[in-house]
Amino acid sequence: MTLDEQRALDAPFTLPDEWDPIPGTCSRCGQDAWLGERRWWHDKELCPSRGLPAEFLPD
Repeated sequence: MTLDEQRALDAPFTLPDEWDPIPGTCSRCGQDAWLGERRWWHDKELCPSRGLPAEFLPD
């Protein structure tokens, strides 16, 4: 999914100019991540599960 598709799932009634996700990284793989109002996601592909919990780390 693209970032816009993720935004639509997270905040479908919010105008793009009003949507301001918090940038960060994934604690498990170190990839860029974004935090929305209710959830967070990877900017690119999901990292493989390695048994460790993945948490959002704000920049």
